[in-house]
Amino acid sequence: MAVVGYYDMTQGQGGAYQADEVTGSGHTAVSATDLTPITLSSIDTLYVTNPDNAGFGAGYTSALADIDAAVQGGMNLMIFDRAVTDAQTILPGGSAITVVRDFANDHTVDVAAGAPSWFTDGPNGTIDDSTFDGGTSSSHGYVTLASLPPGAIPLLTNGNPDQVVAFVYPHGDGMVFYTTIPLDYYSSAENTSITPAEVTTLFGNVQYGFELLS
Repeated sequence: MAVVGYYDMTQGQGGAYQADEVTGSGHTAVSATDLTPITLSSIDTLYVTNPDNAGFGAGYTSALADIDAAVQGGMNLMIFDRAVTDAQTILPGGSAITVVRDFANDHTVDVAAGAPSWFTDGPNGTIDDSTFDGGTSSSHGYVTLASLPPGAIPLLTNGNPDQVVAFVYPHGDGMVFYTTIPLDYYSSAENTSITPAEVTTLFGNVQYGFELLS
């Protein structure tokens, strides 16, 4: 069981809606009221949502150096992002990633070729090509496959295998997960396309992957 600190970029602290998928997948949820080294050292995973379509929260961007150091030291980082444009600037070790905000295929999310079984058939449920399809926007863009960091594992695409919607990669002793799925919209909400149970499956399987890969 991991201690997961959750943080909403627009609120500058944990959003109450974020706790459900953490506790629902069997982990301990702790609202991160700040991103200081003391706070980061007390958690196993930092779970971040960005509900802003236009950019990234100042509280998060001002803590980038401390977050990078925490990941290198073994903390895992999970980001669900709406803004997407310039996301490479908020990803530890990810400055060379090519990120595109795009809605041409925003209703389609497929499992990437070769995605590991801990992701598709993990302890919190099954993820397949239909799990995250049909959302108002199932994704807000993609990163190009060729630009992923060394050791990165593509997990989801928008139907084009070169356009990655979710991936995970190592940075120091920790792992980073990034996706353009706007999880804040679907978390704790009753949507017919992407349900809270599916959100919990996504969160829980990724956390399980962290535990296997770290």
